[in-house]
Amino acid sequence: MQIDAATRARAASFAESVIGTPWEKGAAGPNAYDCWGLVRTCQHVVFDRDLPIVNVDPNNARSVARALKGHPLMQLWPERARRQHGDVVSMEHDNSPGHVGIFLDIDRGGVLHAIEGAGVRFDALAMIRILGWRYLRFYGPASEVAA
Repeated sequence: MQIDAATRARAASFAESVIGTPWEKGAAGPNAYDCWGLVRTCQHVVFDRDLPIVNVDPNNARSVARALKGHPLMQLWPERARRQHGDVVSMEHDNSPGHVGIFLDIDRGGVLHAIEGAGVRFDALAMIRILGWRYLRFYGPASEVAA
């Protein structure tokens, strides 16, 4: 997918505006975010996509993955073989779903995510792995095919 300059600029501006914002269970901005709240807000602001509100147990990260996997809208977002700007990134520890972020193809590419104790961060994929997140999976709209 070719990234237009306006989308790239919106992504960079959004990332700059939220980095450092605190993490809070169930928050969707603008003063705090949890991981899904950040992904939803970024998708709306940068890509004009509305993702579902997911009712989950905030004390059980696995419930996020279960709720998303069964949601009708997310069935339109298949796993991709190659990551693309704007993809939802599922990150796991020991093959247990636990965290989501959004892949942005800015500053050589990385994941914008909100993490408890650290707040909103933008990390290169190598740093994501250093932080202990493995089994990264990338999901994007089926209507957007990689070039």
